[in-house]
Amino acid sequence: SELFSKLPALNKIEVTENEILEILKSFSFESLYNEITNTGRGSSIRRTLDSIKILDLTLLIDWILLQNRLINVENELKVKFNVTTEECFQSYIKFKISNQYRLSEIFLFLESIKGNYRVSTFVVKQVSLEQIFISLANEIVHDN
Repeated sequence: SELFSKLPALNKIEVTENEILEILKSFSFESLYNEITNTGRGSSIRRTLDSIKILDLTLLIDWILLQNRLINVENELKVKFNVTTEECFQSYIKFKISNQYRLSEIFLFLESIKGNYRVSTFVVKQVSLEQIFISLANEIVHDN
């Protein structure tokens, strides 16, 4: 693949955190390094690095390719529906889309692009009344 030709010459199958940054730079994805946190898109990578200080190179490459696909899906949705990303974890991403769009329109669009990015499943649903109440309750400021 074209992406693999950009890899720095590494004669090993495990990489350190510094080498991860070097690899991300070679792919022009250095911004993904900021996602390798306990709560970011690369939280499992962070846990592995914290635990054993090295990561299998194939896991890193798989993660980079997955994140590239997710970013592309995210960009397409932002252009078409002006979405905001609410949550992202590993291969899971949750978007908030304005209610000005019909569910069928969103579903058809996702169905039309899923093959381009190897999306296996997606769900389109309306916010429930309970979720609205929880959101409003979280916004309440209490005076003590």
